[in-house]
Amino acid sequence: MKSKLAKFILLVTMLLGSYYAVTLGMDISYAKQATLLAEIRNVSAIIFGVTGAWLALIYPKALASSELALKAANDAVYEQAKHDNDVLLGFIKTIIISIVVIAISVVIPLVKEVAIQISFVTEYRNYLRGILFFTIFVLTIIQLYLLFATFLQTKSALKDVKRKIAEAKTRNERSHNQHH
Repeated sequence: MKSKLAKFILLVTMLLGSYYAVTLGMDISYAKQATLLAEIRNVSAIIFGVTGAWLALIYPKALASSELALKAANDAVYEQAKHDNDVLLGFIKTIIISIVVIAISVVIPLVKEVAIQISFVTEYRNYLRGILFFTIFVLTIIQLYLLFATFLQTKSALKDVKRKIAEAKTRNERSHNQHH
């Protein structure tokens, strides 16, 4: 029962928020909205770059652990491979979403230039500015999600590095103790 109520409240909140964003956006000029769209594109490009760098580091490790899991019939090896691939998939999802956000933010100005050539569309200019503002609002929420996801993925990857360093230190100390 609580789940249905929570979903209903979320739906109503989303509808009211959407209506408010469209209504508010009707009075915001395209020039101001285009600036916001450019900022979204820039942030998404940065997220794409950072995530791409992490992907370049994580991919070989995920591939190697997957190949090792295929060869070794060991639950620990399988779990490590699963973890490495989950980290990899997290970065890939972030990159894909960033690409979609960049694509949308690149296409909107082109669509706007084509649309202003159509007289029917210019009659509904205010409504279209409202829809554009709503789109910018949604893209901003997606950007915030991507920033948070990138933070969590980076934190997880760094935690893995720290764990490997700790394991190496322990092995080194054991090896050093055995020699003495």
